[in-house]
Amino acid sequence: MQQLMLPTPFDYSLSVWVEGDETASHTVVLVHGFGTNKHETARYFDDLVAALGQTYRVVRFDFAGLGDSEGTLSTMTYERQAEELRVVLEWVHQQFPGQISIVAQSMGCFITALCCPDMIERTVFTGIPNIHTEQIVDRIAKRFARKPESVVNIQGVSKILRSSGEMQTIHPDFWQSILRFKPLEKVAAYAAKTKLLIIHPNQDDVVGTDDLEGYSELNNVQVRHLDGDHSFTKPDDRGRVIAEIKQWLK
Repeated sequence: MQQLMLPTPFDYSLSVWVEGDETASHTVVLVHGFGTNKHETARYFDDLVAALGQTYRVVRFDFAGLGDSEGTLSTMTYERQAEELRVVLEWVHQQFPGQISIVAQSMGCFITALCCPDMIERTVFTGIPNIHTEQIVDRIAKRFARKPESVVNIQGVSKILRSSGEMQTIHPDFWQSILRFKPLEKVAAYAAKTKLLIIHPNQDDVVGTDDLEGYSELNNVQVRHLDGDHSFTKPDDRGRVIAEIKQWLK
């Protein structure tokens, strides 16, 4: 495994891991969701790397302020994370010949769609949030508010207690970036550039299972519904979603 700190134009570096078959002609980039890291919830991405690494080169990274990356979540917006993803993808294009595909989880699906990169062979979105961004803001705010000592202020500065014990500051630009995002429009634009599979967990406990139908009506998008919670934490559920991803990437 290769580990490196990849510089960005924003005066901080991102932690990147390169794993799997180093001779592969096809690289798969993993894009994690909100507030997690390159392992993803319940080590979803660890299991995915173990399965894909036998055939593909796999690149995963932490967004700024998460995992081993530098930077802070206080400046986080969808637009900033889309630019961070672009930095990673440009580096992958420069370093490794051959095809590139993406597997994104949860909010990482929105970030990938907003980035809308060129020359991505295949893409898988799992646990994508619903099509109404005001509902997404409401869900996140309610989850934050349940954390002890946390203060949520969508119009001002929020302070969220992280699992590390650190009090994290989030500025209103973050909430506004979600509300600015147009899920169906952005996913449709990206689907015109790549072969896109969307996998919805039937028992999604984080983003829910409502208001997802719009994705299946988009051109060039295939949709699967599989049993599982948001991160497919049960072994049988995870095994099924990984099998679907492997089949799509072939």
